[in-house]
Amino acid sequence: MPTRLKLDQDNAWKDMLDRHFSEFIEYFFPAIHAAIDWSRQPIFLDKELAKLGPKNAQGKRLADKLAKVWRRTGAPLCVALHSEIEGRAGTAFNARMYIYNYRIADRENCPVVSLGIVTGPAGRVVLGRYETELWGCRLRFEFPVAKLVDWRGHEKELLASGNPFALVVLAHLRVLTTKGETSRKYAAKRELLLLLAARGYSRAYAESLLRFLDWLITLPEELEQKLGDELAELSEDKPMPYVTSWERRGRKEGRQEGQLDLVLKLLKHKVGTLSAELRAQIGTLPEHRLQELATALLEFTQRADLEIWLKRRKTS
Repeated sequence: MPTRLKLDQDNAWKDMLDRHFSEFIEYFFPAIHAAIDWSRQPIFLDKELAKLGPKNAQGKRLADKLAKVWRRTGAPLCVALHSEIEGRAGTAFNARMYIYNYRIADRENCPVVSLGIVTGPAGRVVLGRYETELWGCRLRFEFPVAKLVDWRGHEKELLASGNPFALVVLAHLRVLTTKGETSRKYAAKRELLLLLAARGYSRAYAESLLRFLDWLITLPEELEQKLGDELAELSEDKPMPYVTSWERRGRKEGRQEGQLDLVLKLLKHKVGTLSAELRAQIGTLPEHRLQELATALLEFTQRADLEIWLKRRKTS
């Protein structure tokens, strides 16, 4: 998996888990969700978790979470969530789950429930089980694992669910079918964004899911712009309640236009009305050059100062 894509997926999952931890547990582990008292806010111990990982662990799994929750009986419980989002999960994943489990139990002095989430293909190794035996000393550790590939063929169920993680699963399944082809990725992202807009999610859900889709499915800039224009036309009557990658670019362009307008007004005040030719030259300046001009014009006393400045920047 390309490094950039791995980091994007790490951040995408981390963002979703930070914002919607309860919904995650509810969707993937409903029996556990039902046993937790959600009227008490979970206490996240991610910094503590980072100190407990195996020293030889490969990669950086930003989506790993450690939360202290309370059962409905009032007893505390540590929920350790570990994700495998690079390549195939295998024996190293199972071993890592065990190591984290006993280290957390030792540090926090409370029962620990370890949960796994695997977004990519699972290899031939049986996930959810770590075993070791030597000279009659035997250890067997088992834990629940949610594998997104198990939802293949259950797209109707995903579409019918109101839980935001149903769309997360669907997005991963769509990515697996694109095989890295740009045209398929474009079609998948378009489908998912339209589905997101039609779902009527709350603003918090919509913003989180948009960020997730934007991180998970990246397109060349020209295709992002094309998709943005297309969706803008389709959603004129009901604007999408979130900030997309193209909207972020649009905001940046808007800021630059505002900066250009301010610079032109300041120049008019300093050196008088500008010709259409001069205004056009200034309009082509990139953002960093506009910032330089905004500082330099404070020293201008006549139009020739501006013309000299533009000539020098053109040749530099």
